[in-house]
Amino acid sequence: MEVVPSRSYKLDVCPYSIKLEDVEKTLDHLKKGHKVYYTVYRVMLKSGMHFEQILAMIELWNPGEMIEISGTSIVTRRLVCFEDRGFCRYYMGLREGTKPCEWVYFSLNSLNLLQAFAPKHINRHQVRKYARRHGLILPKFIRKVS
Repeated sequence: MEVVPSRSYKLDVCPYSIKLEDVEKTLDHLKKGHKVYYTVYRVMLKSGMHFEQILAMIELWNPGEMIEISGTSIVTRRLVCFEDRGFCRYYMGLREGTKPCEWVYFSLNSLNLLQAFAPKHINRHQVRKYARRHGLILPKFIRKVS
């Protein structure tokens, strides 16, 4: 028989207490003070995506690119909007790593915010520092709210 190693630590559920008033305060502050960070938070809230994935999407933003979806013969634009339904989808195609992500779904309003400055490199450490300095909710918790 083979021995399969197991965890040497206990895995517990860690509850996060996030008040919706704090989320509203954070979004209001960012909307007035920092439009780029506001857009990052807004897209995270609408899509439920991880912070690093949103930053990668903004940095590599190329909505008109034609892509072929791996494992299929489907060719489509990277960004497809369904205006009658009020949302868009953006193909990321991240399959490797611990956080795979095929598509990002977000509202048309979020698309308008993204188009104002994307593509752009945003340093994740700077976003976190800004949030801490101003007493805002950290980006990783916005996904948990979503």
